[in-house]
Amino acid sequence: MADIGQASERRVFPRVEIDKEMTGEVGWEVISGAVADVSVGGIALRTDAKLEIGQEVVLEVENMSPVNGKVFRATDTGFVVSLDLPREAQKKFIAEVMQIQNDLVPDV
Repeated sequence: MADIGQASERRVFPRVEIDKEMTGEVGWEVISGAVADVSVGGIALRTDAKLEIGQEVVLEVENMSPVNGKVFRATDTGFVVSLDLPREAQKKFIAEVMQIQNDLVPDV
């Protein structure tokens, strides 16, 4: 079993915890769940859906643009979907994640 420290060392992009609902399309099937965290390289999902490694998915996360990805690995609570976004789509994705983070900061 892989050590958590080893897994985090392999990450190319930092992860950001967000709590947003999501839906996804896997072929003709629609899945639902929540986002645990995101990075430019992937999205960790909490879902009861039964997906297979390598399946292509289209994810629609609350208040974000749809993104395409592939199921990368299963977790105890769902799946991690890897994203391979073109440069412009990465910029848009990062901006949307930053906006969500900013919305979570309380006004002082």
